[in-house]
Amino acid sequence: MSELGFRFIGHPMIDVGVATLCAAAGVDTPEKLTKAHIEDFSEYVINHYINSNLAGFLGSSVFPNARFANPAQLSMDTEPKRKQILKALFDLWKTNAPIPDKETPAKDGETCVFSNDPAVIRVSGMYIPGLTDETKINFMPQGKTKLPISGWCLFAILVMPMSGVIAEGQLMVVTAPNGKTMIDIAEANLTKNRKVMALDSSAPRPSYAFAKSEFISRLLSLFRKYAVVGSLTAYRFSASPDPSRGKITIEHLPSNVIRFVSRAQREFPTAWNAIVKKANWLGKNEYKIDPKGKKNTYLQGNYLYEDLWNLPHQSKHFLDIYLLRKRRKGNDDKNDPRFGYGLKTDFHLISWGLTELFLKEITGMNERRIDAIRDLADSLANYIREENKPKILKEIFEARDDNSFRKIVKRIPFETGGLHVGFDQFVDVYYHRDDMGNWRTDWRLARDLLVIRMLEKLREDGWFSENEAILTELATEEVEVGADPNSEDSDIEV
Repeated sequence: MSELGFRFIGHPMIDVGVATLCAAAGVDTPEKLTKAHIEDFSEYVINHYINSNLAGFLGSSVFPNARFANPAQLSMDTEPKRKQILKALFDLWKTNAPIPDKETPAKDGETCVFSNDPAVIRVSGMYIPGLTDETKINFMPQGKTKLPISGWCLFAILVMPMSGVIAEGQLMVVTAPNGKTMIDIAEANLTKNRKVMALDSSAPRPSYAFAKSEFISRLLSLFRKYAVVGSLTAYRFSASPDPSRGKITIEHLPSNVIRFVSRAQREFPTAWNAIVKKANWLGKNEYKIDPKGKKNTYLQGNYLYEDLWNLPHQSKHFLDIYLLRKRRKGNDDKNDPRFGYGLKTDFHLISWGLTELFLKEITGMNERRIDAIRDLADSLANYIREENKPKILKEIFEARDDNSFRKIVKRIPFETGGLHVGFDQFVDVYYHRDDMGNWRTDWRLARDLLVIRMLEKLREDGWFSENEAILTELATEEVEVGADPNSEDSDIEV
């Protein structure tokens, strides 16, 4: 632990703030922080927090009604007073620092609710997002208003926004299990935010139309630095003049999703990079400037990166859209490439290897079932190629239940060197046991996986060079985007 007290303690707001301070100081651990580092960054942050645009955002999104960021008191005349308030709050990490005006000192013996260090003041939702205001005792320990906090923890929370990004008017920050990973992410965001503020300190912080894509981009750069990144958790702050109505939205990117992305880049770079590239937002402008000067927006992003945050809950949706190339359902959006997906144009992007990796890493499907699906698909593809039966491919692609598939297979004559599908193989492909040990079928998933492997096998064997027209006849189902992640078709059960 640093002699100054700053350290990672496992609380997202504190840890993001500490990571931000380390990134600003250029150190890779809180233990290396010095008083000079803290003083320098404190001065930098204070000078920017009194800016009316940034203060207005903080007061409406993160620190509601804070005395230094009250939207009703943001003018040139109030800057000296607000700067004085900020300086007093930031200085509380120092030993024996005076308590700012209008703040409640902690009582002797009170400890910080975050770090268990000696507390210096008691604070409300003004400075701790998610708490109630200064008068409420609801859900507060011992029926008292406000919570006791140490000076360094308050400092960390106050600087946390400096390494966040703005998404739809809300602050978004990310945590990771590893402190060094957090510092690297904080450094990337802080550097970009500083560049914007250096260009025009009076301009509002830009918003990101694809904020989660921005964090995935940061993550990808870490793969070159760390063998294992772990998981990421995003916190989105939405404040309110009534702090009790504010909320914090939490979104998680599990380690197996990150591992899938890392392995996909290494093991299937051609297929993965092509699929990612075709998921980019199609607009030409990188930046949208608000003529009123209140909200500028980064427009570029990637739909696949955004959808990674919905895994594993929407695994079937991801597989349909990106691995089987099904078109997005709904009205066309000229900037959304998913409305242009389809086998006719994206046939070359079909990859069984990438699909198999997805099944193993994201869904946890057992290898026996994966092998059974691949073997059956190969047998079907070989029969279609040898007998030149494009109609069979179309019928399988359009099968609407497992009974339809059985009828198709039964029509394949054995005497022509056809196909024999045993009972065990059929069960392995089309059925799985649920948590209660009961057999359940997910024929739509099995059909789609068979089709992915059959298409790749027939492509590898050159069959489509003379049968390319069949691709236009495969009536691909359209996929509803934004469907309920808890709906029965959202998850892949294995």
